[in-house]
Amino acid sequence: MEYHQGEPLGSVIQEFLSAYGLSQPYAEARVVACWESLMGAAVTRNTRKISLQNGLLYVAVESAALRYELRLGEAQICEKLNALLGGSYVKQIKIQ
Repeated sequence: MEYHQGEPLGSVIQEFLSAYGLSQPYAEARVVACWESLMGAAVTRNTRKISLQNGLLYVAVESAALRYELRLGEAQICEKLNALLGGSYVKQIKIQ
């Protein structure tokens, strides 16, 4: 890993995570915070569990209506989460 003076902090952090094989674990840990900022408080309150493993985002929700709504927007949710995470970590969503 090289030091580049004047480089944005975000890219330095990404380089560090990549160099030490921590990009995926970091994304898995950040997905919960990104979920709340993307989906809002109401959806987050009705989300029982969320986890990311090998590109598959597992989301357990309380209501059938919310489950249906999330399935309809799966592609957009994946795209937006990946933008927030800074990579293509979320490939598919499994809503339970």
